[in-house]
Amino acid sequence: MYPIDDFKVAVTREKMRQVLRDRAPNQEETIMGWLTQPYFEDGLQQGRAEGQAEGQAKSLIRLLERRFGTLPERLRARVLDADMQSLDVWLDRVFDAPDLQAALAEPLQRSHPR
Repeated sequence: MYPIDDFKVAVTREKMRQVLRDRAPNQEETIMGWLTQPYFEDGLQQGRAEGQAEGQAKSLIRLLERRFGTLPERLRARVLDADMQSLDVWLDRVFDAPDLQAALAEPLQRSHPR
């Protein structure tokens, strides 16, 4: 007997709907919802995290420009592409850093969570 992981079959959404229409005509939408809900939730969670990071990056840019003047495009792009940990560190530094270089220095990796 082969392990189930050895058999991977790609099924299109339309093929799945066709089978459900044939086998469970009154349950098609319900079953499709059950099947797709985990993917929807994952996408929603990822979208929220990306939106939060984008908002935090824009706030950081605004604070940096208010304090140090217009950011060079490469630094603006760096902030917009940063991960949440870096953004958090930079936001903590923005008020105390003596200059832009110090504010956006590479964050130190935390060896353990706070």
